[in-house]
Amino acid sequence: MGVNSVNKLIIEPRLIAKEYRLAADKTLPATPEIAINDAISMLELTANDENKPGYDAIYKIGEDHLKIQKKGRVIFNERGQGHRLG
Repeated sequence: MGVNSVNKLIIEPRLIAKEYRLAADKTLPATPEIAINDAISMLELTANDENKPGYDAIYKIGEDHLKIQKKGRVIFNERGQGHRLG
């Protein structure tokens, strides 16, 4: 399955997570998967298809391969205040 088809599929969990947040006032634990999909798409990374622990994607620079671990956060208000990132 290509990146474009995964991008189309990830739209549905985004909408469901938003509706769940509005209805239940809780977060749906879909943020990590959405975050890694966004990082892979935007930064042109290669996914960790082997699901080895410790990293989520690989960034290729010439002959070098850097292992990338992503962190995802949800920002609930439009001003982006209230959550501190380390």
